Amino acid sequence: MRPLDAAKIVLAGGWGLVLVIFVIQNWGTDVSLVIAGAGGGSVPLPIAALGAYLLGGG
Repeated sequence: MRPLDAAKIVLAGGWGLVLVIFVIQNWGTDVSLVIAGAGGGSVPLPIAALGAYLLGGG
């Protein structure tokens, strides 16, 4: 996912959604649903940004 794509998703649905989408792409739906459930679909901005950076390959 390109940073611009991620930015569009942030505007549309927030950081929690971005992180879930990255996880779906990298680890599969089951893991992403667990993370979304545990976090209530909302992730603090620095954590989401770091996760997006790492999962996106830098």
